Amino acid sequence: MKSLKFLHPVTTWLMRLGFALYAYTKYWLIFKPLDTKNVLFFVALAHLLFGLLLLIGGFMKKPVLTVVSGLIIFMACCYQAYLGRPFVIDFQLATVFLAGSIGLYFFANGNQ
Repeated sequence: MKSLKFLHPVTTWLMRLGFALYAYTKYWLIFKPLDTKNVLFFVALAHLLFGLLLLIGGFMKKPVLTVVSGLIIFMACCYQAYLGRPFVIDFQLATVFLAGSIGLYFFANGNQ
């Protein structure tokens, strides 16, 4: 069976929207109290801010905003996985891995 290449733009937008929804549902309650002494506040800030910039970067002609957002999202996910050690394969690690994979995809591909 051949792949459906015409669906590529739809899938990239679904990944952008999916990551934005993920970041909002997972990190908004951590970010909302503005507790700057907690390291998870800055992880939540990175996910929320660069998730929004990833969404906005899809409307730009140049892929710079998308690539930078993808890199920061990937790095924030790696750091969050590092904070959650010892590494236990559970739902939390799986969601961080999936979010990091989306960040790495946009870091590697830009706005293609």
